[in-house]
Parts: sequence; C-alpha cells; structure tokens
Amino acid sequence: MRQPRLKLDSRIGQAYYHCISRVVDRRFIFGSNEKEQFVHWMQAYAQFCGLHILTYCIMSNHFHILVEVPQRPGVLPTDEELLRLYAVVHGEIHRARPFVLTCLLFLPNFRACASPV
Repeated sequence: MRQPRLKLDSRIGQAYYHCISRVVDRRFIFGSNEKEQFVHWMQAYAQFCGLHILTYCIMSNHFHILVEVPQRPGVLPTDEELLRLYAVVHGEIHRARPFVLTCLLFLPNFRACASPV
C-alpha cells in the first residue's frame, strides 16, 4: 500500500519535492518529440506556479522531477484583486479601458466551491 504524501507547511520556508509519475501499463510513449513538448509544458507550468525545477529526468515510460517550492508570500491577493488585475491586463492586451473591463468582464458573484473527493 502506498504511503500518504508528505506535504510541508508552506509558511515555514522553501520545500523540496521529488515528483515521480509513470505511464499507465508502463507503456513506452515518450519519444524525443514528446520529451521536448513535456519539458516545454513543465517549464511553463513551473513559471506560472512560481516553482524552481532543480533537475529532471524523462524516460520513455516515466519521469522524475526535483522541485523547489519557495516560501509563500505573507499576504496573498484576494479573489477580487486577482480578477481586477486580470481585467487590467486583459484591457491592455485588447486596448480597452480597464475601468469598463473591471465592471463588465466578470459577473459580480464570483463563487468557488469544494468538489467532492
């Protein structure tokens, strides 16, 4: 039986994780093109999440990634602040007025709910 995952408290400091995943039925699906695409997606995801990939190894049926997760900032933005920031960035891309986008881009009732496990 698999052991439960160990997850460190993000307020303590940086953490390091060794991530492993294997292809279903241990099939050999990663050729050279697939490995290049996987690395591209992995780096984009790490940049988006603010992670640091220390090293990785991609084999034809599984991969290993060593990731450094930096300490979380003390104060995280609220949902409303994130939506307002996105509206401003969206307005700059589409050359619209940010005030109008903030009011019209998102519905006023933002909801988030936990999904059943």
